[in-house]
Amino acid sequence: MKTSKPLLILLLIWSTMPFSYGQTNYRHLEIQKIADGVYAAIHRNGGHGICNAGIIDLGDATVVFDCMMTPAAALELQQAAKELTGREAKYVVNSHYHNDHIRGNQVFSNATIISTSKTAELIKLRGPEELASDKRDAGERLQGWKSNPVSQDPHTEKERIGMIGYYEALSSSVKDIVITTPKATFKGSMSLHGTVRSVELIDMGEGHTQSDAVLWLPNEKILFAGDLLFVETQPWMLDGDPENWLRILERISDMQPETIIPGHGPVASTAAIDPLRTYIRTVMDAAAQVAVGNNEKLKCPPPYDRWMLSVFYFPNVMGMAERNGKSGKGK
Repeated sequence: MKTSKPLLILLLIWSTMPFSYGQTNYRHLEIQKIADGVYAAIHRNGGHGICNAGIIDLGDATVVFDCMMTPAAALELQQAAKELTGREAKYVVNSHYHNDHIRGNQVFSNATIISTSKTAELIKLRGPEELASDKRDAGERLQGWKSNPVSQDPHTEKERIGMIGYYEALSSSVKDIVITTPKATFKGSMSLHGTVRSVELIDMGEGHTQSDAVLWLPNEKILFAGDLLFVETQPWMLDGDPENWLRILERISDMQPETIIPGHGPVASTAAIDPLRTYIRTVMDAAAQVAVGNNEKLKCPPPYDRWMLSVFYFPNVMGMAERNGKSGKGK
């Protein structure tokens, strides 16, 4: 068949473009195919999903890993799961208790929500406290970020848009949130079996929080890591155990995953582990210096000043310094 030159050029351009799965106008997330039946739902900067999520087709059942921060984002995730697998989610996994990973639970009323036993306790204990705090403070913090002028620096502007999206998500959703705790819990590990594949849920222990679970596809060597991995994004370090987090990262590396879906940032490989490990050590070292009066370490160093959520560096260092002071490590 003879093809005109303009049409040939158009076809060549089209063939190099990433394929869009399902609905193309999701406001809060972007779907990326990782393997047949395995998808990452990546948070759109400025949207209300905040964390990344996953959709896994077991063959006769669908698993959603983490469900984003707002019902609006969770509804998009639910719709994507239906479009991609042909069915509603049977299982929803909460990797840990932080609000951006669990507040979409209420949308998945027909699913079995699963977490570690400790995470379920933390959702029940801290969920209402955090929701009350958000109702009180989110609107004011949103206005604070909106009042920041548009920046000519692309990174600064990207972060400003992201923080506005975060506080918009909080302030617009708090009145509708019903803290929904997991219906099933596990300790150690738990397997979900299907006709096409099985997945393993693994409690990695105390790292980013007091209990962090991952979802592992051993045959495909795909790991949904939750917030045990941040890519080009600063993590929050004050709800877990940074020293044990470093050991967990070594354990993840030893699993030799070929693809890792982080809790925040782009899909990655094990090459993303070392930058996070170095960041954690940098904060711990800076906190030790601040604890003995060296405040020069309070300035965020490169390359972390160009990572997303760079606003976390100061509270991370100060919080760790306070811990050091109480434990005597800074003396």
